[in-house]
Amino acid sequence: MDIPRDPRRAALPYSRVTLFNSSEVQTHIVTDRHQVFHTLLPGQRKHDVELPNEDIAYFQSQRSPDRFYPGTTKPKPLHPIIIEGVPSMAKVGGRYE
Repeated sequence: MDIPRDPRRAALPYSRVTLFNSSEVQTHIVTDRHQVFHTLLPGQRKHDVELPNEDIAYFQSQRSPDRFYPGTTKPKPLHPIIIEGVPSMAKVGGRYE
Protein backbone atom coordinates (compact mmCIF):
# COMPACT_ATOMS: atom_id res chain seq x y z
CA MET A 1 0.00 0.00 0.00
CA ASP A 2 1.35 3.40 -0.97
CA ILE A 3 0.84 6.23 1.55
CA PRO A 4 0.44 9.63 -0.13
CA ARG A 5 3.16 12.04 1.00
CA ASP A 6 2.12 15.28 2.67
CA PRO A 7 4.34 18.18 1.54
CA ARG A 8 3.23 20.19 4.59
CA ARG A 9 4.69 17.53 6.92
CA ALA A 10 7.98 17.49 5.01
CA ALA A 11 8.17 21.31 5.31
CA LEU A 12 7.79 21.35 9.13
CA PRO A 13 10.82 22.30 11.25
CA TYR A 14 12.68 19.08 11.99
CA SER A 15 15.75 17.61 13.66
CA ARG A 16 17.88 14.61 12.79
CA VAL A 17 17.77 12.29 15.79
CA THR A 18 18.51 8.79 17.00
CA LEU A 19 15.48 6.74 18.05
CA PHE A 20 15.81 4.10 20.75
CA ASN A 21 13.14 1.55 21.62
CA SER A 22 13.71 0.89 25.32
CA SER A 23 10.99 -1.79 25.47
CA GLU A 24 12.16 -5.33 26.04
CA VAL A 25 9.17 -6.88 24.27
CA GLN A 26 7.26 -4.40 22.09
CA THR A 27 8.06 -3.36 18.52
CA HIS A 28 7.27 0.27 17.59
CA ILE A 29 6.83 1.98 14.24
CA VAL A 30 7.71 5.67 13.94
CA THR A 31 6.92 7.81 10.88
CA ASP A 32 9.57 10.34 9.83
CA ARG A 33 8.99 13.73 8.20
CA HIS A 34 8.84 12.15 4.72
CA GLN A 35 6.23 9.65 5.95
CA VAL A 36 8.66 6.75 5.81
CA PHE A 37 7.99 4.09 8.45
CA HIS A 38 10.85 3.06 10.74
CA THR A 39 10.34 -0.22 12.60
CA LEU A 40 12.15 -0.40 15.92
CA LEU A 41 12.49 -3.84 17.43
CA PRO A 42 12.92 -4.14 21.22
CA GLY A 43 16.26 -2.59 22.23
CA GLN A 44 16.97 -1.29 18.72
CA ARG A 45 18.42 2.12 17.79
CA LYS A 46 17.93 3.93 14.46
CA HIS A 47 20.31 6.78 13.64
CA ASP A 48 19.78 9.88 11.49
CA VAL A 49 15.98 9.84 11.43
CA GLU A 50 14.46 13.19 10.45
CA LEU A 51 11.51 13.84 12.76
CA PRO A 52 9.37 16.98 12.86
CA ASN A 53 10.11 18.94 16.04
CA GLU A 54 6.48 18.62 17.14
CA ASP A 55 6.77 14.81 17.01
CA ILE A 56 9.98 14.99 19.04
CA ALA A 57 8.23 17.18 21.62
CA TYR A 58 5.34 14.69 21.77
CA PHE A 59 7.61 11.68 22.39
CA GLN A 60 9.56 13.66 25.01
CA SER A 61 6.35 14.71 26.79
CA GLN A 62 5.24 11.06 26.90
CA ARG A 63 8.39 10.23 28.88
CA SER A 64 7.56 12.76 31.60
CA PRO A 65 7.23 11.16 35.05
CA ASP A 66 4.55 13.80 35.85
CA ARG A 67 1.82 12.04 33.81
CA PHE A 68 -0.99 10.40 35.79
CA TYR A 69 -4.10 8.44 34.91
CA PRO A 70 -7.15 10.76 35.13
CA GLY A 71 -8.60 11.02 38.61
CA THR A 72 -5.81 9.01 40.24
CA THR A 73 -2.36 9.42 41.69
CA LYS A 74 -1.12 6.40 39.72
CA PRO A 75 1.62 7.52 37.28
CA LYS A 76 1.45 6.49 33.65
CA PRO A 77 4.38 4.43 32.38
CA LEU A 78 7.09 6.16 30.38
CA HIS A 79 6.77 5.77 26.63
CA PRO A 80 9.45 3.33 25.44
CA ILE A 81 10.61 5.49 22.50
CA ILE A 82 13.56 7.62 23.58
CA ILE A 83 14.75 10.49 21.37
CA GLU A 84 18.51 10.93 21.45
CA GLY A 85 20.61 13.70 19.94
CA VAL A 86 18.50 16.77 20.79
CA PRO A 87 17.74 18.68 23.98
CA SER A 88 14.24 18.82 25.41
CA MET A 89 11.80 20.43 23.00
CA ALA A 90 9.07 21.23 25.47
CA LYS A 91 6.86 23.91 24.00
CA VAL A 92 7.09 27.19 25.87
CA GLY A 93 5.18 30.19 24.60
CA GLY A 94 4.77 28.78 21.10
CA ARG A 95 8.45 28.04 20.51
CA TYR A 96 10.83 25.21 21.19
CA GLU A 97 13.59 25.57 23.74
